[in-house]
Amino acid sequence: MPIAQAYPDAEVIAIDTAGPTLRYGAARAAGLGVKTITFVQANGEDLSPYPDNHFDWVQTTIFPPLPEGEAEDLGRAAVRNAYAARKKELAA
Repeated sequence: MPIAQAYPDAEVIAIDTAGPTLRYGAARAAGLGVKTITFVQANGEDLSPYPDNHFDWVQTTIFPPLPEGEAEDLGRAAVRNAYAARKKELAA
């Protein structure tokens, strides 16, 4: 969100494999009035759907591996906690 807010003329594409995370991001963007982000459910390791030189900037965030059995479904509480932690970090 901060990138889209800082560069309002830029096209931002948010790619994630987790549907709940994308839905949260889309709701947050709508609540903030940010309309320049496209949310795509996909594996960010495969950018082949996009032509060469499509992106000026690619940024990734990789979370540490979760214990076996927890990676399949983070659950709403875990997603809320992750975003709360990031919000705290950004505010600092």
